[in-house]
Amino acid sequence: MILAQVRETKRWFRSRTLKYMVRLGRFRARARVRSAEVPLLDDPIECLYRIQGGGRAAFRLAIDQCTHQSGLNHYRSGWNPFVTTARDVLIGVQTHFPGSVLEDYYQRFQPRSAAEALAGFGMAPRAFRELPPACLFLSPWTAWSSSEVLALTRLWARMDGAEHGASLRESATLRLKFFGPVPKSIGEFEFSRIERVLASLQAKGFDRTLGDVHIKLLKRGSELRYLTDGGGFHRVIAAHAAGMDELPATFTQPYAIDIDAAADWPHVRSGLWSEAEARAYVDHLFEFDMRTWAMSRDLA
Repeated sequence: MILAQVRETKRWFRSRTLKYMVRLGRFRARARVRSAEVPLLDDPIECLYRIQGGGRAAFRLAIDQCTHQSGLNHYRSGWNPFVTTARDVLIGVQTHFPGSVLEDYYQRFQPRSAAEALAGFGMAPRAFRELPPACLFLSPWTAWSSSEVLALTRLWARMDGAEHGASLRESATLRLKFFGPVPKSIGEFEFSRIERVLASLQAKGFDRTLGDVHIKLLKRGSELRYLTDGGGFHRVIAAHAAGMDELPATFTQPYAIDIDAAADWPHVRSGLWSEAEARAYVDHLFEFDMRTWAMSRDLA
């Protein structure tokens, strides 16, 4: 009886995850076809309200206000291993993954837990010390469980890799690219992907028919930051390395993640995060000095 219930639960979860990813895949496909037709606005808040009102819109994303849930950001005074690698590719000093800044980063930054995967953040929930690194996406504003986050990140990595040229064998072993360790073949795949995106950007500019950059809006009072969220991660890297200031972007969710609502976020309510930890995490995403962090690890 118990075994049957376990099997049924697994079937339900696989079905739920698959349906979510299918919907996401269809959304990305539609976005690619239609992005060039979407009006491009100057004001992200106007864009957000237009989407909330049932319309379609994109806005001019300021690259130097982009960050990621791991802490990898594009702030002007900061440092980013992917951007530094892309710059080395552009000026011709790096042509292969071995010996690259990216390889060094993967070798030196190998978090053992979700707490360690949040680079430079010292107030992660106690439970994060026992969770695997991929659970860094168990953000206070989400409602996913740890098992759902792990399933989705594995599936996303494989779908994303397959979409961008990974072999079937590579796609089966793909994992999160935001930290090490990674097999040499996957490091080489990431390096070649940076090369391809740079070449495309230089040859054709930003091609909106491939889809606009996908982001979530993070709000702290009157301040805004943009969390890269799926499609566009590598194009933001390439554009930053090439000295561009803006890219077309749209929101994956029709609302802002507002720090003023932290007490009501799902995983604050559940007790996984305290409100103080959740607020500190948002402050960290706004202010993280990745250059100082990298220098402390002999990365920069």
